[in-house]
Amino acid sequence: MKQIFSILLLLITTFTIAQDRIFPPPKEIIKDNSLKTFLIQLKEAIQQKDTVAIYASLNPSIRNSFGNNGGIEEFKKSWKLQEYNSKFWHYMNRILSMPGCVLNNNNEQYIIPYVFCMPMDNEKDPFSVAIITEKNVTVKKQSNTTSKTLGVLNYHIVKIWNLCDEETTFYKEHIATSESEIPPQQWFYIEAKKGKKKIKGWVYYKYLYSPLDYRLILEKENGKWQIQAFVTGD
Repeated sequence: MKQIFSILLLLITTFTIAQDRIFPPPKEIIKDNSLKTFLIQLKEAIQQKDTVAIYASLNPSIRNSFGNNGGIEEFKKSWKLQEYNSKFWHYMNRILSMPGCVLNNNNEQYIIPYVFCMPMDNEKDPFSVAIITEKNVTVKKQSNTTSKTLGVLNYHIVKIWNLCDEETTFYKEHIATSESEIPPQQWFYIEAKKGKKKIKGWVYYKYLYSPLDYRLILEKENGKWQIQAFVTGD
């Protein structure tokens, strides 16, 4: 009951507080010790680029996309972990720097990052939506750190625009196009509502994440946590 109340409170907070559209990370503490241990070991494997440990953490039927058959061999072909500069390490480091969430009150499943749990039903164009993932993130007049600060955001849901004021796709623009390339470390022009004020300006990619970007879906099967899916898109 307490968990259901927390989820409802989170959803209410998302759309009502001060008329801002925000989606903060959940405050629930992970109570499953086996999940805590799995996450600690996974983070260590990522830091050490331990391919053996990564493969051991995968479900045999891991889902790698929404179109293919899945499985560990497909995962190996897709990510090429034997290559030191595989973009897998970049994505996983970013994902594991953020907290996860429980979706639909399913305690046997855990999704990282938490932004994937944001309700998308009311989004007219989910491909142009991103979430500020930290507190006190500055919005700049120009795309550099020394530019004038136009506002400060805290977990706000924002719209991404390009210089021509046309909607642009955040998650697609921030995904690498080659097997070894990591995503561009770029700035994005955003629009957010803070109280009665609209803020438009530049935010560095590190503080933004799309609900349609890469996410890690963990599931507990026969008492053991595994990576069930590592996918992007809708």
